[in-house]
Amino acid sequence: MLKEKVADAPRLHQLISSLEVEVHEERQRTKRAEASTTPLLVRLEESGKRCKDLRDQLGRSEMARQRQVSELQAELSNVSKRLRVSKSQSAELARKLQDTQPPPMPPRAPPAFQQRSVATNLTMFGDQLSNYPSLM
Repeated sequence: MLKEKVADAPRLHQLISSLEVEVHEERQRTKRAEASTTPLLVRLEESGKRCKDLRDQLGRSEMARQRQVSELQAELSNVSKRLRVSKSQSAELARKLQDTQPPPMPPRAPPAFQQRSVATNLTMFGDQLSNYPSLM
């Protein structure tokens, strides 16, 4: 049995050596994989930070937009109230103005009469008087 164990020793030695080589190669592959993934992990982490920063910035922008919308709505409400007051005041002023104005004057003469010459107007007036013999 000892002879068998001694006879197996070189084979076991070779097996151990080949396993050591495989372990060494696996460690080298692991190092290369880590080396190639490390920049990716760093970029992924940086991207995550940028994403968080952008999300925070978006949240602040949204809050500012909502605040601005609220301010504009309040201003619109105030303008609307002032406009209603202004409309009621203008209606009241219009009523007061109507109450204080004299009635409109009747037109002085028809436009056709105003456009004719004085001689023509006198002739027409004379012709109209001839229709009323009692006035002559």
